[in-house]
Amino acid sequence: MTTMTEYPETSVNDERVKLQRSESFEENGFKVLQSILSSSASVASNIQHQNMTDRNGIGVSHRSLSAQNLSFHIPTTTSINDHGLPPIASQQQRRSIMSRNPMELDSFVRQFETKIREQSLIWQKELQKLLDKKNSELESIKSSYESKLRVSLENNKKFELLINQLNDENKRIKYELEHQIKSEQIQIKNDYEQYKQDMERKFSDMKTFYEDDKQEMKKHHNRIYQDLLDETNQRLKKMENDYKYQQQTNDSSVSEMEKRLGEFRTNVERLQQSKQKVEEEKLQLQKTNEQLTLQNQELTGKIRHNDRDYQDQVQRYENELKSVKVRCESGVELLKKENDLTKTKATKTIDELEKQLGLITEKFYDMQKLFEQKLADQQKTYQINLSEYENEYEKKLNTIKFEQTYEKFEQFQKHNDLLQNELKQKVNEIRQINDLYMKQKELNEKNEKKIEQIKNDSDSIYQEKVEYFYFLLSIQLQDHSIKELNEKNRQNEHLLTENLNKEHMKLIEQLRLKYEQDKEMYDEKMKNHYNKELNDLKVKYEQIIEKQDEKFKQDIKQQEKMYNEKRLTYDNEKQQIINDYEQFIKKIEKQYEYKNNEYEKRIEMLIAKTHEQLKSIEDEFQERNVKQQSIINDQQKMIQVFKDEQSKIKSFYDKQFNLLSDQCIKEKNEIKSRSAEAMAHGFGITLTLKKEQLERKLSYLSEQHKHELIECKISYENNLKGLLSNDVRLDLENTIQSLKQQILYLQQRIAFLQNELEQYVQNYGHSITNSSRRNKTPTQQ
Repeated sequence: MTTMTEYPETSVNDERVKLQRSESFEENGFKVLQSILSSSASVASNIQHQNMTDRNGIGVSHRSLSAQNLSFHIPTTTSINDHGLPPIASQQQRRSIMSRNPMELDSFVRQFETKIREQSLIWQKELQKLLDKKNSELESIKSSYESKLRVSLENNKKFELLINQLNDENKRIKYELEHQIKSEQIQIKNDYEQYKQDMERKFSDMKTFYEDDKQEMKKHHNRIYQDLLDETNQRLKKMENDYKYQQQTNDSSVSEMEKRLGEFRTNVERLQQSKQKVEEEKLQLQKTNEQLTLQNQELTGKIRHNDRDYQDQVQRYENELKSVKVRCESGVELLKKENDLTKTKATKTIDELEKQLGLITEKFYDMQKLFEQKLADQQKTYQINLSEYENEYEKKLNTIKFEQTYEKFEQFQKHNDLLQNELKQKVNEIRQINDLYMKQKELNEKNEKKIEQIKNDSDSIYQEKVEYFYFLLSIQLQDHSIKELNEKNRQNEHLLTENLNKEHMKLIEQLRLKYEQDKEMYDEKMKNHYNKELNDLKVKYEQIIEKQDEKFKQDIKQQEKMYNEKRLTYDNEKQQIINDYEQFIKKIEKQYEYKNNEYEKRIEMLIAKTHEQLKSIEDEFQERNVKQQSIINDQQKMIQVFKDEQSKIKSFYDKQFNLLSDQCIKEKNEIKSRSAEAMAHGFGITLTLKKEQLERKLSYLSEQHKHELIECKISYENNLKGLLSNDVRLDLENTIQSLKQQILYLQQRIAFLQNELEQYVQNYGHSITNSSRRNKTPTQQ
């Protein structure tokens, strides 16, 4: 089975490989079946031989072979079928095997079991290795995941710090903006004051400015003559530098084209090397694919063993569940019996509780009568206490009302103090205004005197009323009845508040009227004074401006005359310089045209050479592309051939499977018939036990063989989809696409170079046309 998944790379060695596979399948796959079938046949023949000897009493001399000779004589005497089936023992071997003892069979079975155990240990070791590998991979993945988590947490902390920094910067910027706005407002105020001062300075500076301009005009004309000479010298130098620069650029462009051609050749060589590497990787991937298929088959066998163990465990759990159910049913019966006992006890306790209830009800009625008597006594005491508390409450109310009247009086006094403070502030304001104007002082002094008189009158009235209030209180306190005192206090409070409010309002209105009248008088006087001053300033300012305008106009007329005279002389000199400069440029352009013609010839030669080289490169790439396409077609044909071979192999193994199944059924029927005959003749118990063991092993091996054949079919069906696995196929397709993309990239690169050359020629020709236009313009002038 190990060699069944290996496939040849060429169609020449197919037949040899098929023969090798069939031989290896016969040797490795059916050796076990051969040994088991031969041992079962020997058992049946031995039974018949013993029966014959018992009946006839005659022994055969040629049947005295030992069990050890069996393993050596079987391969020599067996005959191999043409269909690749397991070998069948001849009649002589069967006769020799019939003479064996049951002890020899036991030894043979033990050896067979030891081999099976050794193979199972080997499989377990390989499973442990695979599990260790997978665990190591899982640990590496966990470590990488934890490292990534740490990095992400660190990044989050950094981002939080950045956000905090940004918030601090935003706060700082807001504070700076507010500070800037305030500073700019202050600057605007200062600039406005400076602007007024500057306007006054400008009038004085205008005279000096016009005198300085006259001197600067003379200096400016002298500078213009020198600048023209300097410009002509600079232009000549630029023409020489441009000429040298164009020579250098032409030489550099030629060298760059040569370098690019060298790079194209190196890229082609690299592509060839990459193609060889891809082919080598293809071979390696094929080998790895074969190894993986072998490992997959081994793992499927192990999975089957695990499934069987799982089924055994399921059966055990079901048996345990049945036992638990039996236990639960027995427990339920016990609970029912206990419930019956508790019912009998409950009936007895209910009777006793009913008797106790009768006694409790009699006690309850007695307690209720006592409770009613106590309630009547408590109601009497409660009414007496209520009358006492009402009297105390009325006394407290009278004291609280008296305190409230006193607090209102204090509030009224505080309010009066506030009004006095406001009056003092207003007096201070009036005094400040009177300092500026002497006339207003007299009026304010009169007002102050009147206000002081009013204050004295109000204080005297206030004191008299307070004394009267206290006198009334002393009289009222002498009375014994609290109700009369409360009514009188209320009336007196109401009268006092009304009188005080009326007087206070009158005083405020009088003061307000006087203040408004004085304010209106003061505003009218100030307006008249400022209007007079403004009119005087306007008249003076207009007279000064008229004088300065006249002087400015006279100066401008004189400067215009001087400027016209100087402009005429400047124009004449400028025309002479221009004519000299044009003659000099004509000479230089003739030299430049001659050199341009030489460069055009050189460039045409270079372009022709580059076109030839590009054509040769395109031809090479086309040939290589044709070769690669032919290789791809050959590989596709090979894949189709392999698919056909796979279909043939599948049909061949299906036939073998059918033949083997038929043969196994026949041999089982023969063994069953022989075993039935042996049991009829009364053979020993030991042979029946061994027979059962052998039948179990045969069934196990047949099932294993069926599973392996099913896996072979699945592998062939998967391989029908493609000769290689999906990963290898995708890698090869990607390499082919990358090679095609590289070829397209080289073609695009060639086209790009051609466009660059054409653009260079167009730009160079454009410069020549510009030079010809320059030659035409001076001739037309």
